Amino acid sequence: MPINPSITIDVVQVASLALAPTPTCDPAIALEAQPDGRSLGQLLTEYVRTRDPALIDKIPTRPGQRMIRWRVSPLSPAAYRWAMSATGVDRLQRAFCAAVHSYVDADGHEVTASKFGPLDTQTRGMVLAPPEWLDHVQMTAGAALIDEMAAVALERAKAGPRALAPFSLPLGLDLLL
Repeated sequence: MPINPSITIDVVQVASLALAPTPTCDPAIALEAQPDGRSLGQLLTEYVRTRDPALIDKIPTRPGQRMIRWRVSPLSPAAYRWAMSATGVDRLQRAFCAAVHSYVDADGHEVTASKFGPLDTQTRGMVLAPPEWLDHVQMTAGAALIDEMAAVALERAKAGPRALAPFSLPLGLDLLL
């Protein structure tokens, strides 16, 4: 089932840096688990392809831990053009600042970009998080998290509302299974 393109979706970090000595995905994920009679690899692969929020609750977590849920909003056409006009890391950071303005931490508390500075309302429906938000996220969760969430926002904008499973991981990130 396609994800409604006009709603904000919760996304969890399932990718890890390729060749990293230890996983860099959300540390709450129980990588040794066998969920619902299938392999964790199958579940995470399906989640990466669809980013179906219903699959988040099926991803096994370590006892007493919760995954951080990043709130990824759709990119407006203006935000998509603005992000795509940049290259490399700037493209991903622009997409992140335009699409991700909050997350729910592992304790269940919402953390918003507006706590780090005012949101910058641009023309044509584009709202940007302040640079301090980007700094906070990178210092808290790492640049790979920014890359993964930005990829979700960009691919969602590219694929359009009828796509069923348009997502993939950005270069340099992989599922460690």
